[in-house]
Amino acid sequence: MIGGLFIYNHKGEVLISRVYRDDIGRNAVDAFRVNVIHARQQVRSPVTNIARTSFFHVKRSNIWLAAVTKQNVNAAMVFEFLYKMCDVMTAYFGKISEENIKNNFVLIYELLDEILDFGYPQNSETGALKTFITQTGIKSQVGTMIIILSSLIQFGLPITHRSPVGHHCK
Repeated sequence: MIGGLFIYNHKGEVLISRVYRDDIGRNAVDAFRVNVIHARQQVRSPVTNIARTSFFHVKRSNIWLAAVTKQNVNAAMVFEFLYKMCDVMTAYFGKISEENIKNNFVLIYELLDEILDFGYPQNSETGALKTFITQTGIKSQVGTMIIILSSLIQFGLPITHRSPVGHHCK
């Protein structure tokens, strides 16, 4: 079914890369970057065929999600998967942005492992996924600050709402 999934930023750099079939090589990544992201004319079609390889792509803000295949696949199912993947990522870590994808790349790979099995879409319902993948996403800078503060408190910073004398313990 889907030979590979790539997530690009607006410059064409690959942020996430997952290849499910051996027929998709690294040259597919470059072909999409050159012919779609850096194309002189705006690409209007969400499906692009380059050298017998089909690229199904959607764009969210400045992020491109591209499913790649060399087989004849059901285009509606591939797009349903791509849009559902966007919904799942939004549910886990908020807005789809380059910063959020870089901060949550481990979570995204875990989600892909649950959602796609050897390129075949499986269960992509957010409620069901949250029972398997309990890790919460990091939401931009505010989320990063919360994680940093919680780890500092864990390592012994004084908690200000307690009295410094220690009479709260019996």
